[in-house]
Amino acid sequence: MSSRTRSANGPAERAAKRQRMIDGEESSPQATPEGNAASVGSSDTAPTDEDTAVARDDHSRAPPSGATSSSGGEGNQSVQKVTDLNAEEWMSLDLIDRLKDFVTFSEKETNRYAVSTVPSSARWGVVGGAKDLDRYLCVGEKPVLIWLVGTVASKWFANRMGRPQEKVNIGIVPLRQKDYASATSLLAKSKPSKAYESPNIYASRFMTEWSDTDESTKVATFDKIYDATNGFGRKSDLPMKRAHQIGVGDVVLVEAALTRYKTGLNKWRWEEWKAQFELHSVCILAEKPCQAPRTESFFSGDEADTTL
Repeated sequence: MSSRTRSANGPAERAAKRQRMIDGEESSPQATPEGNAASVGSSDTAPTDEDTAVARDDHSRAPPSGATSSSGGEGNQSVQKVTDLNAEEWMSLDLIDRLKDFVTFSEKETNRYAVSTVPSSARWGVVGGAKDLDRYLCVGEKPVLIWLVGTVASKWFANRMGRPQEKVNIGIVPLRQKDYASATSLLAKSKPSKAYESPNIYASRFMTEWSDTDESTKVATFDKIYDATNGFGRKSDLPMKRAHQIGVGDVVLVEAALTRYKTGLNKWRWEEWKAQFELHSVCILAEKPCQAPRTESFFSGDEADTTL
């Protein structure tokens, strides 16, 4: 598979594949076997923004790319014969077929897994190993980058004044019940474990940065947002998006690591902790059609300029 996007004949190939699936001639692809992942980052550091230690942009192998238009199209006929996604009416069969590649993705060489394919052998990193490694869920002592695919339920990247938030987050509704169950099972790796009650799955990240020259801090803007509506490949090849361009209802791929933080009285040992998804990037896979413009204003200029 190309490391960029699929070729122009991708839609025709997927249409033929979809018809075979509807006719019962082709079964769903299986996830790759579990196993220790190959090294994809520094051997002595935890994930960073530029090199997440699990999904570098210059990796030679490419994830599912799908080059179809992201919205509208053929409607939602025979959806259950194509996939078990909880598809909405606006999602075309071609889009649904494309999304199936994402929710079943598994690549042990880069430690990237769709949430339902995370190996059962995944464990918290070794205490005393590489810096902060004990904070991350790992396979083969390398942090796992987890793919969460769903529709956007909420987002929080800037305050009402448009300034960056110290802690950003995005909430999604997974496209499959299986993915929701897998995500909550990972979050249950907290100690003590608690039942997860929200219908949404959240990924968050602290954006405070320390200055290299003094002890001052600043809040950075979360900018790992990409347009993958026309194909997914190397992030360096994908158009960039801004947080306000993520719409509620859009289908997104949230890349996150599972991390933990101490909650007990003893802050020196892992006696009690809470697990959470640490946000690494957001890729917009499909934009939900809407008539309202995607702007920060609730009112159009025509309405504001009306004279009586």
